[in-house]
Amino acid sequence: MSDTGSTTVRVSRDVHRRLKALAEEEGGTLSEVVDRLLEERRRDRFFRRTNEGFDRLRRRREAWAEYDAETEELAGASDDGLEAHPYDG
Repeated sequence: MSDTGSTTVRVSRDVHRRLKALAEEEGGTLSEVVDRLLEERRRDRFFRRTNEGFDRLRRRREAWAEYDAETEELAGASDDGLEAHPYDG
């Protein structure tokens, strides 16, 4: 992430107090705490939406069967007999 400067965000004193306590507990800054919390929220929303999408797909039996067959086919691709890439460990 590149730092493009800063700005002021108004929050209640209670929110400020709680952010400050978290920052002190974690040994970071208020900005780092806010950044981490936002990233956690972004990830939570991403995975919740992904799971909701899979739930909708599962309810469509034919579509789920097609998806399941395709993933089974792709799973066999790793058994291609080629040596592991040196960066794969």
